[in-house]
Amino acid sequence: MTATTAKLRKERGSTHGDFAEGAVIVQGIMDLLMGGVSWKKMNPVQKEVAHMIAHKLQRIVTGDPDVDDHWDDIAGYAHLVIAKKIQMQEFMYVRRISSPQQAPSLSKGNGRHRPSGKKTGRDGNAAGNDRSRKAANRGDRVGE
Repeated sequence: MTATTAKLRKERGSTHGDFAEGAVIVQGIMDLLMGGVSWKKMNPVQKEVAHMIAHKLQRIVTGDPDVDDHWDDIAGYAHLVIAKKIQMQEFMYVRRISSPQQAPSLSKGNGRHRPSGKKTGRDGNAAGNDRSRKAANRGDRVGE
């Protein structure tokens, strides 16, 4: 460990608490949160914000509770959930007006939309087009 790293760890230890002790606390909080009846309904942003708030609470109870950053960070992370919700509502509204396709939702999957029942090749086109295009590029006749 370099002198800079050692100095940083010492400084952070006084404000953030012991890392190993903090890890036990954060994981305990996360176990409780993940056991809640609504956890599976939460979208990835809500889950990550809950995790980050747990992390900041750990710093408060194992480090220095008078560090304003800990409290400011909690408020900031909580606001992200609200801001992302508003952003997604606006996005979905615009999508509904401009396109009949379904807008992606934070609550399901990764937000990518692929029409059901339509298989696609590696390039995103209808299945088989990859092979046909390669054959055409080689000068082969497809289907013979």
